[in-house]
Amino acid sequence: KNWTEVIAYRKPVRIENLHLFANHLVAQEREGGLSQLEIVDLRTGKSHRVNFPEPTYALFGAANHDFDTNLFRYAYQSFVTPSSTYDYDMDAHTSTLKKQLEVPGFDKTQYTSERIWATASDGVKVPISIVYKKSVDPHSGKNPLWLTAYGSYGAPSNATFSAARLTMLDRGVVYALAHI
Repeated sequence: KNWTEVIAYRKPVRIENLHLFANHLVAQEREGGLSQLEIVDLRTGKSHRVNFPEPTYALFGAANHDFDTNLFRYAYQSFVTPSSTYDYDMDAHTSTLKKQLEVPGFDKTQYTSERIWATASDGVKVPISIVYKKSVDPHSGKNPLWLTAYGSYGAPSNATFSAARLTMLDRGVVYALAHI
């Protein structure tokens, strides 16, 4: 009788981490293999999700030592975005880039990523993150594909940036990560 539900149970969503502040609660969640940030304003009870610009990415909470703040620091990267640190204003709903890993010679505009779905033999829909050079048609079947996956014991795979992967992409390889 003394408990108050802050985030209701949602079957397809797994809460991976919680960050508590004086006026906000940040839930780092995973849904469909993709990390999400759910922000709850403890003053009003209203919540919202943070929007990200790419269809597939990796997201991690960073060091947030100040309890009385409206800023949440997080680390973001994707197949085509090097590791980046952002401050998210939980009241204004805006992200500000603070730092991004410099990768000499890397031109982000030469690559693209997308999220597709495959149906397993048991009917389960499996999300797949793919990345390729824009000059490649990943759906033609003419290019080599490197498919990887891991998801046992609650340890999901994340769509992270890798400078070493760029040489494969430059040679026409399509890289895919199944989020099982």
